[in-house]
Amino acid sequence: ASTSSSPMLCHDDEKSALIRFKQSFSIVAAASTDPFDYPKTLSWKPTGNGSDCCIWDGVECDQHSSHVIGLDLSSSFLDGPIPQNSSLFELVHLQSLNLSDNNFRYSKIPSRLGLLVNLKYLNLSHSRLSGQVPISLTNLSRLSYLDLGHNDLDGEIPFSIGKLSRITHLELSHNYLIGKVPISLTNLTLLSYMNLAKNSLVGEVPSLANLTKMIGLDLRQNKLQGSIRGFIPEQSKSLGLLLLSGNNFDGPLHFETFLGYRNLQALYLSNIDLIMPTSTSHNNNSSNYYPQFVSLILEGCNLVRFPDFLHNQTRLAFLILGANSIQGPVPMLPPSLVIYDVGVNELRGEIPMTICNATSLQILRLSFNKLSGRIPMCLFDLNNHMTYLDLGDNHLLGMIPETFKSSCKLKVISLGNNQLEGGVPRSLANCTSLALLDLSSNNISDTFPIWLSTLPSLQALNLLGNKLHGPLPVQFRLGFPMLHILELSHNHFTGEISNELFDDLYGMQKPSQTPPQVEITVPLFLFGVDMSTTVIFGFIKTQKDKDLKDVGISIILPVLIDLSSNSLVGKIPDSIGNLVALHIVDLSGNNFTGSIPSSLMNLSDLEYLDLSHNLLSGEIPQQLSELTFLSQFNVSYNQLTGHIPQDSQFSTFGIDSFMGNPGLCGSPLDNKCGNLGNEPPATDKEEESSSVIDWVVRSMGCLSGLVVGIIVGHVITTNNHEWFVETFGRRKRKKRRRQR
Repeated sequence: ASTSSSPMLCHDDEKSALIRFKQSFSIVAAASTDPFDYPKTLSWKPTGNGSDCCIWDGVECDQHSSHVIGLDLSSSFLDGPIPQNSSLFELVHLQSLNLSDNNFRYSKIPSRLGLLVNLKYLNLSHSRLSGQVPISLTNLSRLSYLDLGHNDLDGEIPFSIGKLSRITHLELSHNYLIGKVPISLTNLTLLSYMNLAKNSLVGEVPSLANLTKMIGLDLRQNKLQGSIRGFIPEQSKSLGLLLLSGNNFDGPLHFETFLGYRNLQALYLSNIDLIMPTSTSHNNNSSNYYPQFVSLILEGCNLVRFPDFLHNQTRLAFLILGANSIQGPVPMLPPSLVIYDVGVNELRGEIPMTICNATSLQILRLSFNKLSGRIPMCLFDLNNHMTYLDLGDNHLLGMIPETFKSSCKLKVISLGNNQLEGGVPRSLANCTSLALLDLSSNNISDTFPIWLSTLPSLQALNLLGNKLHGPLPVQFRLGFPMLHILELSHNHFTGEISNELFDDLYGMQKPSQTPPQVEITVPLFLFGVDMSTTVIFGFIKTQKDKDLKDVGISIILPVLIDLSSNSLVGKIPDSIGNLVALHIVDLSGNNFTGSIPSSLMNLSDLEYLDLSHNLLSGEIPQQLSELTFLSQFNVSYNQLTGHIPQDSQFSTFGIDSFMGNPGLCGSPLDNKCGNLGNEPPATDKEEESSSVIDWVVRSMGCLSGLVVGIIVGHVITTNNHEWFVETFGRRKRKKRRRQR
């Protein structure tokens, strides 16, 4: 027995349960994603010094009874399924349980969790759990916080969830839940935050008018229908976050609906007819009655003019008005803006100098408009903090300013599909953080900008469709250490490709389990809000939330080389086989001679190979049949001879892949080989585009506009290589082939 002067040790049965729980998992660093965490259970010692479980990492004991009441093993590298009979359920005094950010191998949430009736806090998010939400969880009558988000849960939300009468925070987002939003949720009158985003929920949302304590509601990216007015209250003093984009809600919706939401800071709407008030519909001070937004998305809402009330917004940091029909000049920006997107509209005229007054601007997108004139010099004076600049697909003229400073922080520069001329600015070498550079489809006349190879972070270089000329370098100085996209097609490059050139592309020589990507983040403190009390972008801000870090953009990239439609000669270097990370290779429309390198067989991830319209000779290497991911193959219009490989992979390619080679024989060509038996006649197929980028567009799906989802602590993720499709694929159309 302990005295009042000495603390009580933890109970032996609870220590034993914890040790057995620890032993049921492996410790694997890849099981967690937070780079700052560590395996907490390594400090757990069953005997000797430090064997008191109340002092173990992640364990909290009651000060009086020494019972284990809290267990936080979030981001602890736990790997393995949660046993249905886990010793965890012997910790009957648990009030808080956090197992988020581990890898539970898509096991089901154990129904016995419902036995831990003292639980007030339960977080199983980001842990690769599957199956349905156990009905037994609704027996946890004391529960105030439940987060099952970012898993692989399916089925319907249990109707009995309405029994959790004390719950204030409910998160079921980023799963595969189906069915309707249960009407029983309206019983949860203490609910302050509900996130059901990115599921497959359908039907109308029940009225939430009686949830008067609601601070944040996130229903993004579902299949919900009905009227928004039908479920949101007429007015709310508490609601700070309302995210409804990516659904099928009925319109029209009058924006004046939100006049009664005095504390609304984040509003996301998309693909709904939104009726904005005219300047005469209210008195001159009408704009003052709107909430002071921090974040606003009105994307694809059929807007034809810049909303007047935005001119009176003093706190607005994040504004997306993309994919509308807004006409006129580029609207003046509130000086507080950090992220500004008015891409895919009908804006005309020159980019105004006043845009440079937004000194906090970090992400700017004006692409897919009808802007003309020159790029303002002052815009590049902002590049000491701007990270993303997209002015592509306009009618901009003149030279790219040579004003990139040594303080340049730009990670993405997209100026493609304009009428820019001159050379590639050498001051770009100052942008050492640059990851993506798109100058495609302009009138740039220059030799290959070899000095770009010194940029340590450059992952994508797109110079297609310009007037670049001369030979390619014999080698790259520092080897483009991070380059994953080299797009040089439709230029005037000449000469041979050296073996050393491909040898220097170090970034393409290492295959990766995950696709390469570029992340652009904006620290939340720049938004000028109190993180401890305010709701922005999807999470309630409390001192306990470690997920609150940044917002930003994530761009997923394929790995490709496209040198097509130039005047390159000589042999294709064998060293191309060292670039084992490649997904796409297009060398078509040149004057390459010699044989097809058998080293291409090393490119085990290759999906697209186009060598057509060259002067290649010899046979198609049989080893290429081992490329099991190869779905597009074209060697037409060369001087190839011999048998077409007749395995399962090559049998999927049509006659267009081989035509124009009189010496080739075998299926699908009509030209039979002497030692082959009868073969089925070639079937007609719809003519396939010869453009590698067009193929990427078809394969990945192209969505208009910048479709983004805001997740605090994570990123705005564009799906299916959407940034690549939009930025690279918009310009490259079917190539002009030289018939031989």
